[in-house]
Amino acid sequence: EYVRTTAHELETLYEKHIDSGLIEIISPPPEFYPDFDQLKLSLNDDRARVKWRTKQNYDFTYLMMYCARRGKYYVQLEDDVVTKPGYI
Repeated sequence: EYVRTTAHELETLYEKHIDSGLIEIISPPPEFYPDFDQLKLSLNDDRARVKWRTKQNYDFTYLMMYCARRGKYYVQLEDDVVTKPGYI
């Protein structure tokens, strides 16, 4: 439900850019992920951290697999990245 709601909000806000192909909205199917309740604890992290880290790794993997067919270069910027002046 969260994915559907978020996608709908994005489609409403950025319809022009989605229609032009500038923005694409993707989401892995639930079957892509492992059973998060069966993960082994590692790196002295608690269960919640292991789940979060595993999900993040799967999300990044899905995104890279998707992008591999789309172009020659891939850049992933996190939401907390701040570039230097003149970066582009």
